[in-house]
Amino acid sequence: MNQCYGCNTCASADKPLEGFIRSLPMETSHHRVEGQSTKCGFGLQGVCCRLCANGPCRITPKAPRGICGATADVIVARNFLRAVASGSGCYIHIVENTALNVKKTAEIKGEIKGEKSLAKLAEIFGVQGTDKWDTAKQVAQKVLDDLYKPEYEKMELVEKMAYGPRFKRWQELNILPGGAKGEVFHGVVKCSTNLNSDPVD
Repeated sequence: MNQCYGCNTCASADKPLEGFIRSLPMETSHHRVEGQSTKCGFGLQGVCCRLCANGPCRITPKAPRGICGATADVIVARNFLRAVASGSGCYIHIVENTALNVKKTAEIKGEIKGEKSLAKLAEIFGVQGTDKWDTAKQVAQKVLDDLYKPEYEKMELVEKMAYGPRFKRWQELNILPGGAKGEVFHGVVKCSTNLNSDPVD
């Protein structure tokens, strides 16, 4: 979307959609663009902290630390980590629900759609079921077991699913993930104002 001024919706490359949205009897994100065209300078720089009741704190040359002592680097790192953890949590939620649904379908011997995809995953994961339902249940359980590991235990399926050169680079950088849910929890906890003030950590 491009910012627009003086019209009631934002210009779009999809003209039929733009016309449809303009005719709607309700407000959409396309309508709200102009009202939000002036952005908060501190927010744009990532140097606004709202994590505790003492704030919000904003970092300036005259006030280079928040009330808790956090510098711009700490605040930016916390804000970034919280955004990544939140986004990751949404994808983990989708993967977890999918695995739980596949497992439940397998347990009741329900209809298995995408048997070719299931067979491919079983091959990648090293699963050999007695039938398609047993295979589906084992594949789902492998995913769930990996998701539920603590953050200090490395996930096993990352190596099986990730692009090879990228996985190798992650190994070199020592950033292979632990259990996905544990990583999100640990990341959010690390953002606490009274727990950690090391932006690298």
